[in-house]
Amino acid sequence: MKTYGRDEIRQALREAKALRADYAYVAVRVQTGTVSVGDILAPSHVWVDGDPTDETLPGTCAFCSAPTDGTKYMGDCLIVVGGDIAEYGEDDGEIIIEDAEVLAVL
Repeated sequence: MKTYGRDEIRQALREAKALRADYAYVAVRVQTGTVSVGDILAPSHVWVDGDPTDETLPGTCAFCSAPTDGTKYMGDCLIVVGGDIAEYGEDDGEIIIEDAEVLAVL
């Protein structure tokens, strides 16, 4: 696993914007495990005090802007996701995309 911070996420967001997607929302996600372009991701889980719960969100969490608080995220890769329905999450720069499709694996 790798650690991704503000600089890596910021660079990935620049690459994501260069992709031509027919989606209203395009964002970047730190992903564990392997995914392929075209996969539809499962909804993310609600986290409480740093631990995941059994409760799911209405979509998959991703970044629409780089976090500014210095938080680091662990994962196997960065991916670009897109979707037409989204809402903002609780974390800095977070968006929750319903039926998020993998557009690229970076």
